[in-house]
Amino acid sequence: MHLVHVGIGHDKQDLHKLSLRGVSAKKAVLEVSARRRPLPSHLVLLLEPVPRRAQAGSLGDLRSRTTLKAQAPPRPNPLARLAPKELESMNRERLFTLMREQGLDVVVAVSPENVHYLSGTKIETQVSIRDRLALVVWPLDEEPTMIVCNLEEAQARDESWIKDIRAYFEFKTLPVELLADTLRERGLTGKRTAIELGYLAARDYLVLTRLLPGLEPVDCSRLLEHVRMVKSPEEVDLMSQAAYVTDIVIRKTFENISLGKTEKQIATELQVNLIEAGADSQVFSVLTIGDHGCLTHPAATDRPGRAGEIIRTDFGGSFRGYNSDLARTCVVSCPEQRQLDIYRWLWEFHERIIAEVGPGVRVAHLFEVCKKLFEERGLPFVRPHIGHGLGLAVHEEPIINPYSKVLLEPNMIICVEPNHLVPGVEKYHVEDTILVTGTGHKILSRSADWSGLLVVG
Repeated sequence: MHLVHVGIGHDKQDLHKLSLRGVSAKKAVLEVSARRRPLPSHLVLLLEPVPRRAQAGSLGDLRSRTTLKAQAPPRPNPLARLAPKELESMNRERLFTLMREQGLDVVVAVSPENVHYLSGTKIETQVSIRDRLALVVWPLDEEPTMIVCNLEEAQARDESWIKDIRAYFEFKTLPVELLADTLRERGLTGKRTAIELGYLAARDYLVLTRLLPGLEPVDCSRLLEHVRMVKSPEEVDLMSQAAYVTDIVIRKTFENISLGKTEKQIATELQVNLIEAGADSQVFSVLTIGDHGCLTHPAATDRPGRAGEIIRTDFGGSFRGYNSDLARTCVVSCPEQRQLDIYRWLWEFHERIIAEVGPGVRVAHLFEVCKKLFEERGLPFVRPHIGHGLGLAVHEEPIINPYSKVLLEPNMIICVEPNHLVPGVEKYHVEDTILVTGTGHKILSRSADWSGLLVVG
């Protein structure tokens, strides 16, 4: 018998305690999921054996305790961690090429995705504590500098390949104050500087420009998005496995749906199955039944599935920092013919759009193909996009919209996701992850045949 201690919260420094007696780690996750919706961003499990003499008594009877980190049962994990040296080799050439094209001398990455990409380390608190900035300063044809909070310095030195790592003492020194000092020390204050202005807070921008009066930074948000747009072989391998594993998880979870199972129950099973399959965490989850699916991104509820209702998910996890993103649709027993017909032509549209994917193709062309297919069927088409790039962020460039000027290149990874809404009744949503190859494309996310509407329950 074990006592499971669970720490839950949205900050590792503020974990609330919950104790569960006689349950496995997996069941503890299920219990927390049932009690806390949405699932908190930080969850720590500790398994503690309960001595025989204390099992029948109170927790106060325990004298000697051996605490172990909870581990899932041994399972094969095909996902290999990207080594920092591999990350170093994959971004430098493309970054410098784009910097030269835009006449830039130095770029400063601020967002969690780009700091991770350029440094090889993911600073979790950069997401959960917005003031705790991490930055990468990278001059053209020189070595970069990484700036982190002193609390994160040890991790940065352990995981990043960057040698020049500088730390600010939180609450005493502002991150942008150390950034200003770094730019001065490295002789970069008179250079053409680009900063991620799409992420840097206006307050920090004002402090930085006050400290460096001659600084007139331009925005490098789009430049860094375009650096990440083409994946390295290591990224392609990791994301291919992540997409395939996520599809397996969705199929397994869907096939286990029974009549009356609620949205919350199915969503929880998706999450647990994803973690057990090798993901580090769930990044997002939409799981809807029936008319609740008419909303785009609602939270799962206690609504049970009834015969003839459509169930859809838009779902993804994080695998060593890289995301998966798939959408699938099924029906709870006894489908109507109209439902089978809608899904059949939607899947046909999906396949025809994917067939257009290849190097040199305009991204906007994919949108135009989808729009034309809907209009030829006499259906309204009001979507602003029908897919997007994928990587360290869930939505990356290229975004598949009618305004994109991007041409597809080999080793881009995109998601194609047409959907169809029956107002007030249900929504059908399909999404696959596609690799652009030198001669065409490869679908990364098909572990099973989804060409017909899956009937469950």
